[in-house]
Amino acid sequence: MACIGLFLFAIPVFIVLVIQVHFIIALLFLVLYFCGIGMVIFKSKREQLEVQKAVHFNLSLFVKNENNRLYGRKKLKWRPGFLSKWVELHWSPSILD
Repeated sequence: MACIGLFLFAIPVFIVLVIQVHFIIALLFLVLYFCGIGMVIFKSKREQLEVQKAVHFNLSLFVKNENNRLYGRKKLKWRPGFLSKWVELHWSPSILD
């Protein structure tokens, strides 16, 4: 959302540069602006992916520990769902007592 606000702020700056200085300088600033926005988007997606991996790992570790500690004896098994957005409960009669 901040990118949109910054873009709305940058439009008048580019217009002033075109009118007062030269259009080549305005185009240079415009290219630099979009490269900066692209780098910000790339970095934020990468950080989000790292956090998502950590959440998935932690949930998997927690579910494995709970299965070993409590639910294995009752023939129940917890599993993390797709992208760790939920936890699934499975009943399996094949799990040994």
